[in-house]
Amino acid sequence: MATASSGAFETSVYGAAGSKYPDRIRVEWSSSQSVANNTSTIYWTVKSAGGTGNSYSYVMAGPITVNIAGTTVYSCADRFEMHVGATLGSGSFTLTHNQDGKQSFSAWAEAAIYTYAISSTRYDYYIELPQIPRASNVFVLYGNTIGSPINIGISRAASSFTHTLIWRFGGRTGTIAESSAGTSITWTPPLDLSSQIPNSESGTGTLTCITYNGSTEVGSKSINFTLKVPSGIKPSIKKFESSIVPIDIKDCGLYVKNHTAVKWNVVAYGAYGSTIQKCTISGQNLSKTLTGSAGSYTETSSTLTIAGEKVYTVTVTDSRGRTTSAT
Repeated sequence: MATASSGAFETSVYGAAGSKYPDRIRVEWSSSQSVANNTSTIYWTVKSAGGTGNSYSYVMAGPITVNIAGTTVYSCADRFEMHVGATLGSGSFTLTHNQDGKQSFSAWAEAAIYTYAISSTRYDYYIELPQIPRASNVFVLYGNTIGSPINIGISRAASSFTHTLIWRFGGRTGTIAESSAGTSITWTPPLDLSSQIPNSESGTGTLTCITYNGSTEVGSKSINFTLKVPSGIKPSIKKFESSIVPIDIKDCGLYVKNHTAVKWNVVAYGAYGSTIQKCTISGQNLSKTLTGSAGSYTETSSTLTIAGEKVYTVTVTDSRGRTTSAT
């Protein structure tokens, strides 16, 4: 299918070629586009064609029908004198393009020339109109970490287009650029977006690019993008303390083999929305998970049965699966 913004077609010749009388009809058309409305206006003219005589030379014609894009644009049911070079009719109509800016049409015409019956036809005319520029494409060029620059590319269909770029991540949304003519935009997601994914190290958001022609919106496109929580965002241990628990002696201020135990007290918090899922004390063949809530965890060991220096490590794990330890 040919692509064109104007053209013409003629019906078949009736009678002998070279006659001084018109022997067919000609349909000429042109188009103009509205980018803002995503439409084409089709302008058409129906003329007599053929004939070597002057404007007084004519044949009787009719009926005549011309159909463009499924619409009868010209129809004459009566017989009339069709002169050489005469314009039989003209007009215009609006054709809406598809969402991607593409559109095509077919056209046909038939006429009864000289005879009362249809004697001149054309049914195989097909045209694809030029595609109207629509919404620009948007894509992430590089970057995917919260708190670090992300470069976003925009591929626009026309240099006059401007764009508003909107992000959505979790329950948050914001505007990166408004009425921008740029094709490359840098955005740094704020660190507190990490709180939108408290149980994961990464999450998916949406970028929406709204395209404007002047002040008129011509379309929008959205893509998904991924953000990762920076590696430095981990749970924190605010306190790791031990105290003596007398078992069967008075508190003498010392850890005593077979007579005292250790009470641990840990205060730990998640970061940017994460929560502590596990708090474990380990050391000297011991591993014990502490219990507690709201950031404070306590546990008492069994009676100490070995004398000497003992080193213990607490490890907390948050809802993102990240850990922090203190000794």
